[in-house]
Amino acid sequence: MVCLREPLQKGQQIQLKVYFSSGAELFTIGTKAEVMWADPKRREDGTYQYGVKFVEISPENLNKLKGFLDSLQFSKANEPSFDGFADDLFLINRGGLQI
Repeated sequence: MVCLREPLQKGQQIQLKVYFSSGAELFTIGTKAEVMWADPKRREDGTYQYGVKFVEISPENLNKLKGFLDSLQFSKANEPSFDGFADDLFLINRGGLQI
């Protein structure tokens, strides 16, 4: 899910940069994404929510992202634990604008 201050339409393609840390390393992944769903209601913080699908991502960036996701801790119920998740995946950037 991506939150942006600007309204987008389902099917619209956007450029994204995803920043995340893995151990002491900081990674940046550039990708083209397609809006798969859009919540038309503006949230209290002034953003809109979107579900996106990566449509262009290099094999190298895909491996970095998979490695990061594989490193996340899972709870006993095999449900993802999002404790500290915001610290690990801390910024999504679109077109040079911080989101």
